[in-house]
Amino acid sequence: MLRCSGRYFEYFDSFVSPKWPGFFASVQHGTLGLSALVHFEQGDAESLSFPDGSFDAVICECAFCTFPDKSRAASGFTRVLETGGRVGISDLTRAAELPKELEGLLAWIACIADAHPVEKYVDWLRTAGLTPKATEVHDEALTDMVRTIQGKLFAAE
Repeated sequence: MLRCSGRYFEYFDSFVSPKWPGFFASVQHGTLGLSALVHFEQGDAESLSFPDGSFDAVICECAFCTFPDKSRAASGFTRVLETGGRVGISDLTRAAELPKELEGLLAWIACIADAHPVEKYVDWLRTAGLTPKATEVHDEALTDMVRTIQGKLFAAE
């Protein structure tokens, strides 16, 4: 999520990865020369700790499908947005059941195990009080990504 004030941005991330804390620390402590412009914070996207109306924008990049309670996360987005604020989501969706060869561990690695049809995402956002303006479907990108991951996993065996 972003909170902008002039040229200063605050960034909140619910993604927990061993690589990201080092990057966040580099930014916070000035190693990358961005400490005066950016503030990073990690937390739970389903239980946002920010005051109502505190963000200009919420950007959710390839994470919504991983939230166990997507309705709660969408409601949190709405709550922390200022009036007229915008939400941008880029995420994996799927229109049908997964083929057998893509079930199990591969589905979780590819972040598609709990992905839903794009219409369901729209429903969650509308129910949370948001008005989706546009959606784009890129099913071929998902298929290509899964095949690449599958190839790398089989090569590692």
